[in-house]
Amino acid sequence: MWPTLTLVCKAAFYAGTAGIIGTAFCAWLFRGHQFMAAILERYGAWSSLLALVAGLAVFFVQVGDLAGEGVAGMANSGLINFLWVTPVGEQLQWRLLGISAVLFACLVGFSRAGRPGIFTRALFATGLIALLYSFQISGHVAQQGMAQPVALVLHVATMGIWIGSLLPLYWFTGRAEQAQVADRLQRFGQNAVTFVALLLLAGGWLLVSLPSAPGAIFSNTWGGTLIFKLALVGILLALAAQNKFSLVPAIGRGEPMAAFRLTVVFELLFALFILLVTAAATSIAGSPA
Repeated sequence: MWPTLTLVCKAAFYAGTAGIIGTAFCAWLFRGHQFMAAILERYGAWSSLLALVAGLAVFFVQVGDLAGEGVAGMANSGLINFLWVTPVGEQLQWRLLGISAVLFACLVGFSRAGRPGIFTRALFATGLIALLYSFQISGHVAQQGMAQPVALVLHVATMGIWIGSLLPLYWFTGRAEQAQVADRLQRFGQNAVTFVALLLLAGGWLLVSLPSAPGAIFSNTWGGTLIFKLALVGILLALAAQNKFSLVPAIGRGEPMAAFRLTVVFELLFALFILLVTAAATSIAGSPA
């Protein structure tokens, strides 16, 4: 029971985190399109709620697993107090702080004009920084130098930009004029080259910096899970390349957007699989996470 709950809760937390990061990036990408501001505020709020609930669930599932008393063990006060002062508890505290700030900013409205808007955008940014910082508090990178934690945070941030932007892109293509869609998709594609390169470089650095020889990494269950994840990422990259080099130029020529929107749906499905596999990889015994 506990491994399954851990897998589901972690994947949900990663999805919520991606939604928060995607909200921030798309607020910049779609600036000037007022109808998207309202959509992104709702998207950010729901993503924050998902990350908040899932993040708490991950913690209490760990408590229940350690207690060994069934579901009732999740309320074991002694283990809760014990974990609260460990890196696991510190990580949760940063996440609660960051996600709560993002949620408040989305509910108040980060697209508002004037000083209220400046305040809520600053609050959103502060919360996002706290959320990203939490990823390097526990796990093997916490015991290493500066490069590995930075690489992990960069990997999470770029993952969130890519995966978290898919739903807003889908919504935008269904509501905006075709010329506007072509312009924003071209802008997204130009930036995608940078953040996908950073995603792969950061992930590669994390892999080679693991405290094991490459052969040992790929010879166990965790290594097999990692290989499966890399295969899914490869498929996602292929779909993204099709969008950038074929479907987006076709939209610019005035052709229908149906094929692009369908590809985004497939990207979303593969992205969800990647989040599930990532959750599995960070939960397997012997994993460096």
